[in-house]
Amino acid sequence: MQTEFPERYITLGLKIAYYRKKAGLTQEVLAERIGKSVNFVGQVEGTGTIRGVSLETLFKIGGGALLLRKKRFKRFMKRKIASCCACLQPIGKKSWS
Repeated sequence: MQTEFPERYITLGLKIAYYRKKAGLTQEVLAERIGKSVNFVGQVEGTGTIRGVSLETLFKIGGGALLLRKKRFKRFMKRKIASCCACLQPIGKKSWS
């Protein structure tokens, strides 16, 4: 996959792996919960391959699959979206924070 931001994909994958492990889940369990293959989860979490992830899949991962508290997930997603898409700002607001 060609991208201008490979380091951001890697960082996101590492954070997904961190929170998955913190929740005590294997890649197999996470894959089952989000309806993806174990290979997909491995590619997203790995540092050797850049694998895109849809917002739908991110919402599944953070919203329930890892059992993150809603407030923590919202902060996590806000930071990730802001850092990945710095040019997008909510209308009428100066920043994401």
